[in-house]
Amino acid sequence: MVKFMLEHLQKSGCGILDGSCWAVHCEKKIVGVYTRRGWIMVCSNHMNMQDEVNQVVIHELIHAGTDSCWPS
Repeated sequence: MVKFMLEHLQKSGCGILDGSCWAVHCEKKIVGVYTRRGWIMVCSNHMNMQDEVNQVVIHELIHAGTDSCWPS
């Protein structure tokens, strides 16, 4: 699903740049964030399984599309 979303964002002119998705240590009780600079940060210290990481990345890619590519 992540690959599918990245491909479709790219086709619509809103691709995520290589190196803009990071695993970080977060102090707050969040699992991930999409920033206005176009970065996706996944709070690795709050993840236990790969599926959790995948779900967070998918969620943040949705924000990338709605916040940056197709703002309301």
